[in-house]
Amino acid sequence: MIRSRLLLSATLLTLYSTAAFGLGLGKLELNSALNQTFSAEIDLVNTGGLEPEEIVPALASLEDFERYGVERTYLLTDLRFEIRRHESGELYLEVISKNPIQEPFLNFIVEVLWPNGKLLSEYTVLLDPPVFGEQGVAPIEPATAAGSSRQSLSSSKPSRKAPSVSVAAPMTQRDVLDDEYGVTGPGDTLWTIALKVRPNESVTVQQTMLALQRLNPDAFINNNINLLKAGHVLRIPTSGDITEETPSDAVSEVRMQHQEFEYYRSSGVAQLDATRRQRSEVSGDSDADDGELKLLAANRSSGQRAGDSDARVSDIENELAINREDLDRVRRSNSELNVRLDDLAGQIETLNEIVKLKDDQLAAWRAEMQKVQDSSAKAPSAPTSAPVKPAQAEGSLLTNPFVLGGLLVLVIVGIVAGMVVMRKRKESGDLVEEDFAEVSLQEEQDEEEETPSEDSLEEEGDESDEESDDELDLGDLDLEADDDVDLDLDDDEDLGELNLDEDANSKLDLARAYVDMGDNDGARALLNEVVLEGDAEQIQEANELLEKLD
Repeated sequence: MIRSRLLLSATLLTLYSTAAFGLGLGKLELNSALNQTFSAEIDLVNTGGLEPEEIVPALASLEDFERYGVERTYLLTDLRFEIRRHESGELYLEVISKNPIQEPFLNFIVEVLWPNGKLLSEYTVLLDPPVFGEQGVAPIEPATAAGSSRQSLSSSKPSRKAPSVSVAAPMTQRDVLDDEYGVTGPGDTLWTIALKVRPNESVTVQQTMLALQRLNPDAFINNNINLLKAGHVLRIPTSGDITEETPSDAVSEVRMQHQEFEYYRSSGVAQLDATRRQRSEVSGDSDADDGELKLLAANRSSGQRAGDSDARVSDIENELAINREDLDRVRRSNSELNVRLDDLAGQIETLNEIVKLKDDQLAAWRAEMQKVQDSSAKAPSAPTSAPVKPAQAEGSLLTNPFVLGGLLVLVIVGIVAGMVVMRKRKESGDLVEEDFAEVSLQEEQDEEEETPSEDSLEEEGDESDEESDDELDLGDLDLEADDDVDLDLDDDEDLGELNLDEDANSKLDLARAYVDMGDNDGARALLNEVVLEGDAEQIQEANELLEKLD
């Protein structure tokens, strides 16, 4: 039990120590200069026996840059990170670039992944212009400082692979004495001096550089931090002097002065020529210095032109890649649009076929409706061809009790009228004529009251009866007029029944046509009329159609 607890405790301690003392990133050592391919080494701390394959370095993501408040420029994407091993066996991180770096100031964040975690570290690098021909610079220094400068440069030569930010590190005669930095040499840069004299890491190198520039304006040519004069003793700023400017403002100011320096270099080296002419008066050897100046200017301009051409080629390649991506995107969108157009064309063709089919159906329905209308128009005229048979009419009148009663009333009225006429004829001929006229007028009024019913029945479909009625003279013979009236009434009733049957059949046909056309409401209204007007067979058929509609 105790052994198991001890084993568990040892395991937890091992895991805790691994997590607490994980992988770390050390200082960055720069091995390149401005307008050269970037090359730097970053020490790896507490590797703990990790192999290079277990460590994955890369440029941090955009979210990490935003969290640190650092701008992730496009130039940083050219950096490559690889794990290397020194001859001593220690691992280090190598940072290189494919193209020359023309920006004098780089600020980037490195991301390192290993099995136990993730590490982010920010680095700020100031790239100085490359130093050409160190032997030609020495004679232009004052006699008092020439020896010390040559000694410092020669002592620093074996330990450097290329010009870097720490090129003036070996100066040991008067590095920092109280509040002064001892005589500057030709290889000194303001960056390395600021690294040495800043009080602590709470202030940035850029703040210290600008504070040195403010306190020592005479030590710079054209008031530019990249043009530090040799042979000057610099006053060291205090913490208050350094913090007068914020870190962000200091970075912006340093970047602006580097851009001005690049402009001076691209337009010519007049400021360097003037300085060297001043120094040549002290040394007394102007001819040799002028020759070296011409050679240095040619080398520097050729190197700059090479860097500019490489940068232009890189920009053109990037633009070409972007244009290719845009072209590929346009091609994909065109292919998608063509597919959609083909689909729409197929849909339009299908719709045209459907419309054509509907047109054919509509034409068939119209033809059927025309047939139904023609048949309904011809149906009422069919009974007119059958004339009324007098024998059947007379038989029906003699057997009709209403007709017999009417005849009896007319006979009685005629007898009474005759008696009255005979009685009154003796009294006054005029009176007889008036009475006779009244009787005749009464008979004509009775006949006119029966005439509207004849007209209403004749309007429903029997035009032949109108001609027969016009030919009759009701005033000549009262009995014959009554017989004709009764005959017409009987015939009109038969025609009414026939017209109702034909109307019901026509409405049934129209209702079927409406059902085929999809107009259920119109068909339902016609079927309801058939139920009210038709016979038993028609009503049954109408009810069946109504059930189908429901």
